[in-house]
Amino acid sequence: MQKFGKINKERKVQTRHRPTGMAARVLARVIPFALLVSRSHATPGAASFASLGGRPYKVAYDERALTINGERALFLSGSLHYPRGTPDDWNGWLDDAVSNGLNMVEIYVFWNLHMPTEHGAGVWSGGANFTDFIERCASRGLFVYLRVGPYVCAEWTYGGIPLWLAQKEGVRFRESNPVWQAAMEDFFQQVVQRTAAARQFAPQGGPVMLVQVENELQPTDRPYVDWCGKMAEEALRAVGAGSVPLTMCNGETAANSINTCNGEDCAPFADARGQSGRVLVDQPALWTENEGGFALWAGSAAGEPSYFWARSVSELARNSLRWFARGGSLINYYSQLHARACARARG
Repeated sequence: MQKFGKINKERKVQTRHRPTGMAARVLARVIPFALLVSRSHATPGAASFASLGGRPYKVAYDERALTINGERALFLSGSLHYPRGTPDDWNGWLDDAVSNGLNMVEIYVFWNLHMPTEHGAGVWSGGANFTDFIERCASRGLFVYLRVGPYVCAEWTYGGIPLWLAQKEGVRFRESNPVWQAAMEDFFQQVVQRTAAARQFAPQGGPVMLVQVENELQPTDRPYVDWCGKMAEEALRAVGAGSVPLTMCNGETAANSINTCNGEDCAPFADARGQSGRVLVDQPALWTENEGGFALWAGSAAGEPSYFWARSVSELARNSLRWFARGGSLINYYSQLHARACARARG
């Protein structure tokens, strides 16, 4: 950790005033507005993990925002997927996140990466060492939103579901099914236990302040939805992190979880009080994935031959501002920051 802190200190001096790329151009428009809004008593203020000094802290929420030790907090986040590079890449990615003005990183955990076979200890070292990645986030003052799933989509093979599970007799994915639920619970608990062993949850003074279970769950049997929330809550409580809020994104949501939005424009989601009817009523408005960035090489956001997620800086900024104007208090840039990091790595 001391080594990472030294790297961080040196790179901050070099990059703090030189944010570049699409994420930087969008944030240059969004951050001044968000911080201006945050100055009123009724709205959140920008949060900093570094300001907590490694002490345990309480994360909760009301209808307006997530709260840290009772104070409403504003989050500007970016998605970074640790296995899409090597540990040698991670410091540069995270330095870019800091230089682009973010105070949070969202990460998925990839089931088929960590458990390629049903039996055995699994793969948790090298590029699969997600707790090392989280520690590097912490050393840069970044909060972490841990999206366990364990189905994650993420433009990843089978959404992270391991092949061996598909071969088990009687299995049905993502519904009330004893084969699926036993495997899902086992992996979820492994991730939670490893995070707790590294002392990375908020009640331990760590950066992990939100946990997601499932992912974009479309209509299914309600008992499964409620089981997801209960299973995740019990797993967190078992390691002393039961106060960490749970989320479920863009679909069915358990009663104990915050319903969050994925998409290119989440203002209508906020206007509709989310899919649960509880957003901005007794839960905050959280935009889990402000999607974009998958354009064909040399394509244009204005038309073909762009791929379906090509978007202009002005559109990203406009929709982000609309989100904050509707009462949003967390926004996460999905893919744009990663595209910038990958371009940087390739020179």
